[in-house]
Parts: sequence; structure tokens; C-alpha cells
Amino acid sequence: MTLAAQVKFVEELGGIAPEIQQKGTHREGMTEKLIRGYEIAKKVYDADYLAVRLVTGFHATKIEAELNSYVINNKIEYSEQDVSDLVEYLNMNDFDDETEKMGVYVGSLISILTEKNEKLGKRTIIKIPENRLDYLGEYCRKFDVIKVGVNYGTEVFRVARKGNLLYVEDCKGNSFAQDAGCINGDVKTIVGVNVSGDWFAKNASQFNGKVGVVAGMNVSGSGFARIVGEDGERVEAIIGVNVTGNNFAFGAEFKDGPVGKILYNSREADIGYNRVIEGLNREYNLGLKKVKVRKERSES
Repeated sequence: MTLAAQVKFVEELGGIAPEIQQKGTHREGMTEKLIRGYEIAKKVYDADYLAVRLVTGFHATKIEAELNSYVINNKIEYSEQDVSDLVEYLNMNDFDDETEKMGVYVGSLISILTEKNEKLGKRTIIKIPENRLDYLGEYCRKFDVIKVGVNYGTEVFRVARKGNLLYVEDCKGNSFAQDAGCINGDVKTIVGVNVSGDWFAKNASQFNGKVGVVAGMNVSGSGFARIVGEDGERVEAIIGVNVTGNNFAFGAEFKDGPVGKILYNSREADIGYNRVIEGLNREYNLGLKKVKVRKERSES
């Protein structure tokens, strides 16, 4: 079913689709309002397709501008839960070949909501429900905390540029968080837990960007944090606990020197990872799990 048909479908029902009504978790009327907003974003995307696909251009800025006008003019007050509900709706329905456009659109919604809440002194914690969407959140310009759980896609939150925490758990696919913090961006912490796929956080902080810490636990795949920081600023640490695959932190280099610390499959990595998790739990109250620290080797 095409997107136009989807919009017409929910309107004819007088609001929300039947499968969403049955779940009883979605605010009536909001999902279709956000779908209508996508029609605006789609026109901008189609007009600037080549610019969108270039890492050094666009960053969904034009989409955000048009979308923000739509939100303000129609007095649409959406929340973190509404964004999560929209993702759930998109995952349950067939939007043909528009997955990438939808992904950029979701990223724009997150950026607008984050800036609004920031002005009000509020946190914006987005919890992404289980889905199989590719390109979800791609080119998200600004976020606070994003927690992605159970995703079977590719290039999820790629080129997420400025934010505090991008946490990915129980996911399978390539290029999660790739290019995060790049293009003058700044992402404080990127964490992957139980992730299977290549190039997690590859190229993070490139092009004058910043990333504080990249950490992974039970990650399998090539190129974890590969070429992080090339032409970017120094990263505090790259930490891998039970990380398997080739090219861990390969080619990481920075304007002012090497990575602060590279801790890889060791007791020191366990301790470093737990310190990161402890700090995140204090700051965001997410209840993230620490790892069991391996024993010290006894001197023979």
C-alpha cells in the first residue's frame, strides 16, 4: 500500500488504524498527523535526493525546516512516546520503497522534539521499539538519549550528529551508528550491546566531529569503531568487551594524537566498560547492565 493510500485509509477510519486501536497504546489521531507530516518531508527529500545522500551536505536541514513549520502551524504536540508509536506503526505496515525517506523523517522528528524540550529544560529519551526498518533515524541532527532495542535493519542512526547517548542493544545489521558525531557533530557516548553486524560506529567523529566514548559488549562483526576520528577530534576511549571480528579500532587517528585509551577484551576493558555504564545510569536512570569483571591473572 502506498503512503497516500495509508493516509487515506486512516482518515476514512476516523483516526487510527484498527491494529493500533486494539493495542490501546497509541494516542488517537497523532500517528496519522505524523504520517501527514511525512508527505511534506518526502517532497523535500525527493527534490534534494543527491544532497541527502552526501555525508557532507544537507543533514536533513531542509526537511526539518518544512516539518517544523507544519508542526507549529498545526499546533501538533507530539512526545517521545508518539515517536516510538510511529516507528511501531511503520514497522507493521508496508511503505514500499520509502524506507530511507521514512528513516530520515523520523530523525527529523527527534531533532525537533529534542530542541523543543531542551528549551524547556527537559530530557528527551527516545526508546525505539522492536522493528525491521533500515535507515531508521538516519541524519538525525540532534538528540538527547536514544535507546534502540531489537532492530534487524541497516544504517540505523547513521550520521546521527549531536547528542548525549546513542545506545544500541539486541540488534542485527550493518552500520549501526556509523558516521555518528561527524561533520562538526558531537556525540558524547555510543554503546552497542549484543550487536551482530559489521562497522558498528565506523567513521564516527570524522570531518571535525567529536565522540567521547565508543563502547561495545558482545559485539560480533568486522570494523568495530574502525577509522574513528579520522580528521576529527580526539576520542577519550574505545572499549570492547567480548568483541569479535577483524579491524577493531583499526585506523583510529586524530588531529591531536591517538585515542586516549583502547581497551580490548581484557580485565581493564571490563572495568572501563562498567565505569561507562555506571555513569550513564547515574545520568539517565536507564538501568543498564554491567559486565562481570574477569579475574586477575595470578603470577606463576
